[in-house]
Amino acid sequence: MKIEWRSFWFLSALVVFGNLLIPAGVEAQINSWSSLSGGKWELGANWSAGAPTSAESILITNGAMILSPKTVNIDSTTSSGSPSTMTISNLTVSGSGLIHNTLFLQSAGLVTPLHILNELTITSGGTLSITNSIVQVDGVDLGFFPDDGAILLDTGTMITSNGYTAVGYNGKGNLTVADGTWKAGGVVVGYNVGSAGTLTIAGGTVTLSGIVPPYLQVGGPGAATGTVWLTGGQLTTTNFESDIGIFGVGQAIVSNGTWRAIDIKIGSSTGGQGTLTLFGGTAAAGSLEIGSANGTGSVIVAGGYLTITPTPGSFFAGSGLVVENPVVLTRGSLLATNTATLIGNTGGGSLTNLGGSLTLNNIIIGNAAGSHGTLAIAGGTNILTASVTIGANVNATGTVLVTGGQLVATNSGFEVVLGNGGSGEMTVSNGTTRANGVRVGNLAGSHGVLTLAGGTNDLSTIYVGAFSSSATGAVWMTGGRLSNSLLYVGYQGVGQMTVSNGTSLLHDVFVGAVTGGQGTLTCVGGSSSMYSSLTLGTSDCTATGTVIVAGGNLFVTNAAHTAVFEVDSGTFILNSGVVDVDIFVMTNPCAHFIRSGGALLYSSAVLSSNRDDDGDGISNGYEQDHNFDPLNAADANADADGDGMSNLQEFLAGTDATNSASSFRITSEVRTGSNVLVTWMTGIGKTNALQWTGGTGNGSFATNNFANLFIVTNTVGTTTNYLDVGGATNKPARYYRVRLVP
Repeated sequence: MKIEWRSFWFLSALVVFGNLLIPAGVEAQINSWSSLSGGKWELGANWSAGAPTSAESILITNGAMILSPKTVNIDSTTSSGSPSTMTISNLTVSGSGLIHNTLFLQSAGLVTPLHILNELTITSGGTLSITNSIVQVDGVDLGFFPDDGAILLDTGTMITSNGYTAVGYNGKGNLTVADGTWKAGGVVVGYNVGSAGTLTIAGGTVTLSGIVPPYLQVGGPGAATGTVWLTGGQLTTTNFESDIGIFGVGQAIVSNGTWRAIDIKIGSSTGGQGTLTLFGGTAAAGSLEIGSANGTGSVIVAGGYLTITPTPGSFFAGSGLVVENPVVLTRGSLLATNTATLIGNTGGGSLTNLGGSLTLNNIIIGNAAGSHGTLAIAGGTNILTASVTIGANVNATGTVLVTGGQLVATNSGFEVVLGNGGSGEMTVSNGTTRANGVRVGNLAGSHGVLTLAGGTNDLSTIYVGAFSSSATGAVWMTGGRLSNSLLYVGYQGVGQMTVSNGTSLLHDVFVGAVTGGQGTLTCVGGSSSMYSSLTLGTSDCTATGTVIVAGGNLFVTNAAHTAVFEVDSGTFILNSGVVDVDIFVMTNPCAHFIRSGGALLYSSAVLSSNRDDDGDGISNGYEQDHNFDPLNAADANADADGDGMSNLQEFLAGTDATNSASSFRITSEVRTGSNVLVTWMTGIGKTNALQWTGGTGNGSFATNNFANLFIVTNTVGTTTNYLDVGGATNKPARYYRVRLVP
């Protein structure tokens, strides 16, 4: 970062030197224009002390009894015929009221300059006009050149590089470069309280360099105002910083031409108000700071090119694009590609693109504690060539809004981070967003929110609750389209994603990805498709994943029917909606499945045979062996073979629920003498109790009076029997039944 005290110190020094040097800072004999009208410079009769000499301070003013406007001319006759008059000590041009005085250098040539050894002073009503001529001001002892009148450089050269030029020192001053070359030192546009200065560059070249610090300050101390118009030509301020609104009100308007700067500050001090507006042309800076040091500033790019490209190793190389106040790009281009862009560095800043071309390198939106930055994209093309960090540090917040246009952040190795140490939010409602990767809640204590409400979003990898157990992230998909390769919901931290509308086309999704990760994916609407896999938790049960489907459609399918939905650790909850899966896998002991409704379609399921994942009382293995749905409890009460016993009853009895000939029942009662042989069908390994009760005289019996007659565990075959000795002689007759013994 640049050292702030430099520009302030030079400005305060300039006040001291300026007050000392105007205009009696250098003692010299006074020689005043004495003619009542205009005339030639070299004619001694026009002057109070004869033709000008190098020892004299020349005054073109409205002295006593001279109340008419006048123009003093220097031309080729002067420069070639009287070259000695072209060197003077000081020059003052002024007027009074409506009476203006002008020194006009017209075609004096580019060999012999009007050489001012010390100070040039233009006060109210005074004009210096230069056409095809040279004016050179030496300004010894840090010369100071106030302009409260007007200077016009049409063609030719003006040299003031040894001192400071104040355009609008105590009053209103104008300096216009229509063509030619101005070699300047330090330039202040709008200096003392109440002053107003205007620098207009319509052509030619203006270069700030020299033995004094060659800064450009627009809008100086107090209530001073300054304006720079660049409508053509070239302005070069590459040797020292440029301040627009340093203490007062400053503005720079570029509609054509080129401004090359090493460092531009807009609103660079407390009370300073600065504005940079581009309608065309090019402004190229090593750094651009908007609203630094408690000032206020704004940048509007309505056309042309604004480029921030620091030169490595150069003096005062700058710190890139620092935005603490609004920047609006309506058309044209803004490029900051060689260093960081800070939007909301220590305070609040915003960068809005309404339809231009925006190219940025390394972006931080919301940097220091208490800061807040906003990047709003409503149109145009926006290319982010490196990392994007939103909410970089603790207690910093950042926001990205995409309502139109195109946002591209696809360079390999760089990601968009929402909440790195602070809080970051990104909302997309329209347009196209493409990113190499997005982290939603990245490091310890961070929080991120990604809202997809519309548009087309191609995001290669998404981490929600990324690389710390205390990082939290949330993704809300309420519309639009999302496509990417990988989605981690709760990677190492806590993450959630809720889909209520829109379409997502994903490759692999992990919910609760690694040790400590806690993720929840909730589908209440829309359509969510995973073409390769959906995995909940980890095989070692160190992460927890939850998928809740309460509406919409969830597809884990592909054309080859090889997509896998695997529940390792966590819970899959199906309440409503449709879930369509190629291969469903749930074999881990810490995996759970809860279903209260909805439709679950799958081509195959890999389950633990001894578990009952749908909770219907029938084991997964039995249901799969008999072509029942082990993930649908409704089939427990069905009677697949129509034998009068439900599928659950046949499972409990150990019989085949798909074979009516296989059922748990008494198949025969045969009298053998005084005995009764009772035969019944049972399942292998099942323990049965043969029970009896006595009948009544009318042939009825009491169901509550059955008593065990025989208990047996069947180990071989599908039938067993028992001989009830004397059973045929009982009166009234006996009634038999068989029951499972728990």
